[in-house]
Amino acid sequence: MNWHYSCPQCRRPVTVDWSALEVQTQCMVCGNVHYPPTPQEDRYAWLEAEEWTPEMKEAALILRGTVCMVPGCYGEYEALVYRVPLSQEGKNAVDNLMPVCNRHAATRGERDWNEWLAEARLQEQKDVPTFDITFTKHDDEPPPQGGMFVAPVGVVQPIHALGEAAAGALMPPDCDGKPRLLFAVPFLRGPATKVELDYDWQTMAAGKSRLFLLVWPRGEAPEINALGGPKFTWLYGIKEHLGVSGERGNNRIEVFLPPAPAGRWTAAVAIIEEGCQFKLGEFVLAAST
Repeated sequence: MNWHYSCPQCRRPVTVDWSALEVQTQCMVCGNVHYPPTPQEDRYAWLEAEEWTPEMKEAALILRGTVCMVPGCYGEYEALVYRVPLSQEGKNAVDNLMPVCNRHAATRGERDWNEWLAEARLQEQKDVPTFDITFTKHDDEPPPQGGMFVAPVGVVQPIHALGEAAAGALMPPDCDGKPRLLFAVPFLRGPATKVELDYDWQTMAAGKSRLFLLVWPRGEAPEINALGGPKFTWLYGIKEHLGVSGERGNNRIEVFLPPAPAGRWTAAVAIIEEGCQFKLGEFVLAAST
């Protein structure tokens, strides 16, 4: 079986035998001598085979978690499916593996992931009863400093926003590879079906960072130290940044809320850094339909 990945030096394609992952190899383009990346080290590397290996399965569960990836389904992971089927030029890569429950795995087939996901969510919403929702003007908890805590108006509910100067104070002092909670704010679900984080960013040094948008029911206390591993079961979205010094950009992370009665939620942003000194710039956190 051939293992395909990009050279860590020149980013050109490199191919080695799967059994040679622990043997140094040399890039034929730039001459860089290196060890091929493992599935956990390179989620985009792909295996020239019809099935994933146990190492790829473990890496996919660390990346995605062990809860069904269909929004609104809290079922435990029971199967892996390809986001883009191999028959549609999808790759046998960790990034293409999605954990789902058996019920959703049985209905997937060879359809496009986004098309099938939209159909699955629409069908489940039809099966959920409607509720009369009433909002009060006051809450028993004060709003967080620097944020907005208001009842929804229209289709967008601003939750939290900061400019670049203030956001710099939220960043961790070092890059030790451990999860760090940057901030958490409460909000009312109302008519919202998803939470969105739109943010500017900059990397101050070369390296990797993972930014997480987390959502959990108010009153719960998730274990932040478990973030990034299979034991973290709350709703979350993730964006991975592989940056060089001075690189800038803008990204968005979305988390779909499950179909349920109106309730109180907490949204939070956390980060895991490995050397890149990631800087969060101006951002807006909001709930919307």
